[in-house]
Amino acid sequence: MTSTFEPSARDNTPPESGPNGVPQQYTNRTRPALVIVSKEYGTSSGPEGICCERLANALSQNGARVLVFTVRSPGQRPGHIILDGMGSVANRPTRVQTVIGQLVLGAPVSHWDWVLRVGSRRITRPAVIYARGNPLASLVAGYRLAVRSGLPLVAHFSDPIPSPWEDCSSGLTARRIATVRKILDRSTLLTFTTPEAVTYMSQLYALDLAEKAVVV
Repeated sequence: MTSTFEPSARDNTPPESGPNGVPQQYTNRTRPALVIVSKEYGTSSGPEGICCERLANALSQNGARVLVFTVRSPGQRPGHIILDGMGSVANRPTRVQTVIGQLVLGAPVSHWDWVLRVGSRRITRPAVIYARGNPLASLVAGYRLAVRSGLPLVAHFSDPIPSPWEDCSSGLTARRIATVRKILDRSTLLTFTTPEAVTYMSQLYALDLAEKAVVV
């Protein structure tokens, strides 16, 4: 059953508030929102989670309307910019979970239950979906959410997928490449951390990614 989701401000209110204690960046519900989809979020999630949280907080503090889909770790309480922090029974990535992801989603990713829940939502307000990988599960979840909602997709690659040292002829890696190709084709904008990553993925996928790639 598909859930229709209208962004709201039900969580903790930041210091600067508008009418009725609602954060100012949420009071105009017609303003476009940046919906970040990232499996890793917060200091407990390592470097990617730390970078994602800092980005979301900085944008929010500067008046942007930022919402986040993430995997909620045990004991983690969502902050005011968390749209939905959902737990995952596949919270520890294993080969078995990856195989299940391939069977359920057609994509070789762990956290397949979280990806399914994110992808079943529909954002009904103006928004841009910003999916941040690694891991690949974040990109797949953001892709499915963007397609379901009919919204633009921006995909971030902290590292190339697959990595340069991976065997691209293996079955699992080939399926990952096929999954990423769909995401690259659907994305309006791509962000990378180095120019070398743009060059590598352009060559690997035989696509001119430079036209829509930004190094951040």
